[in-house]
Amino acid sequence: MIRLEYGDALAEAGGLSETDLGALLVRAGEARERLAEPRARGGGAAFLELPSSADLEAVAAAGEEARRRFAAIVLLGIGGSALGAEALLRALAPRPGEGSAGPRLLVLDSVDPGTISSAMQDLVPSETLVLAVSKSGETLETLATLAVFLGWLQTALGPRWKSHVTVVTDPERGPLRAFASREGIRALPIPTAVGGRWSALSAAGLLPAAAVGVDVAAVAAGARAEAARALSAPPAESPALVHAALVHGLDRLRGRRTVVFWPYADRLDALAEWYRQLLAESLGKPTARGPVGPLPVPARGPADQHALLQWLVQGPPEAFTTFLAVQDHGAEVAIPALGPAGETVLPGRGLSALLEAEREGTAASLAAAGRPSATFRLPDLSGGTVGGLLMLLQVSVAVAGDLYGADPYGQPGVEGGKRAAWALLGKAGLEAEAERLRERAARTGWTA
Repeated sequence: MIRLEYGDALAEAGGLSETDLGALLVRAGEARERLAEPRARGGGAAFLELPSSADLEAVAAAGEEARRRFAAIVLLGIGGSALGAEALLRALAPRPGEGSAGPRLLVLDSVDPGTISSAMQDLVPSETLVLAVSKSGETLETLATLAVFLGWLQTALGPRWKSHVTVVTDPERGPLRAFASREGIRALPIPTAVGGRWSALSAAGLLPAAAVGVDVAAVAAGARAEAARALSAPPAESPALVHAALVHGLDRLRGRRTVVFWPYADRLDALAEWYRQLLAESLGKPTARGPVGPLPVPARGPADQHALLQWLVQGPPEAFTTFLAVQDHGAEVAIPALGPAGETVLPGRGLSALLEAEREGTAASLAAAGRPSATFRLPDLSGGTVGGLLMLLQVSVAVAGDLYGADPYGQPGVEGGKRAAWALLGKAGLEAEAERLRERAARTGWTA
């Protein structure tokens, strides 16, 4: 079971008083009750229902076919349509010796022509599955790269190209769904009420994971168990609610407007990137009290002790740090004597002990400087634990949105950039917008 240790987020370490935290947990409990309301209306908190049994059956079938037929899978997606899959793959994809070899999976969340052309040169069309993922079905980057890869497949395979494409998108709407229906291409759904960054536990994340041999049933079981705990445990005993209260309270009451999310496990690096998007797009919003939301910063184990820690300890007191610590990494490496003279670095210790000592030392240095932190302690890196962590963090962010008075499910600040890109590329109906952007270019000295 995942635990949250938060003594270093209380007043002694520059954090919240127990009184303030208690009051915030009462509000967090009330916010949790409201999570059911949008679900009943088909709204945002539908992520709590993921994954359904039907989702798992479809994912298992498509994943097994992909493992059997293809040597490589190219995932075309961006933002939540790629980050959830990357988090699961980095954490859980079988390592050498852990399972049968599956297809190589390449995540292309880029439209950089160098990256795309290099990928196509490195792949064999007859051995490749192209997997396009977009909740709306109209994501510009995904549609563009899909068009490129379709031409690549069609040139090499002729009419057989259709069996080399799968899409994951809205069950009814959008250009990607219409394309799949028209061409008779396999399409798996992201439930209508689930937004892209909340879709890691839908086919968007689970299909690529299943295709490379991840036990997605274990991921699902862990997510369901964590959802049940988050919705039923007393607020003070719920890691999701306590973390939501800390993120909100340390920001609003103590000015800790940066949340550093710091795994001490390389396999959780991509999960930190996923959390950055989840927090930033969900909480960075206008409210009746003005703009709100902390800035998320992902960090990486001991490496960032040599990059971020100086600023965190002696720079402006603006951050709240959340560590991820893993009890069982699934492997151990003993530290032997150093060199022929037998110098001893850490007698009788292993790298996992060194990793935990470095994390604890970092937390202690922050506390001594009056900089608050908390630690999610994970028992292992199994599918159940990782699925549970994804669900826990989603509940935490949804509850924090309620505490801030912000709608955690939309992203209107992102839409303006998308619209501007479409206008500059000549999309019909956006001529006035394109002219405004050209005028801006002339004023600011850049050209479009």
